[in-house]
Amino acid sequence: MLVVPEINWWAVIVATISTMVVGSIWYTPRAFGNRWMRLAKVEPGGNAALAIGVTVVVSFVSAWVLAGASAIA
Repeated sequence: MLVVPEINWWAVIVATISTMVVGSIWYTPRAFGNRWMRLAKVEPGGNAALAIGVTVVVSFVSAWVLAGASAIA
């Protein structure tokens, strides 16, 4: 028997958006962006749309799984 937990979708969406906001602040050149690019040997000007899209999907799935685990616990 499969038990599907009750998930608060608004919380999942807010968590996804908050991840994007914190990440966009964290990786700005004024915060840690330049240092991070230097240490990670990342060149500016890559495919930003693909990176942002992947980040949104991964953040959504992470928030969804955490909400499900919290509901089960």
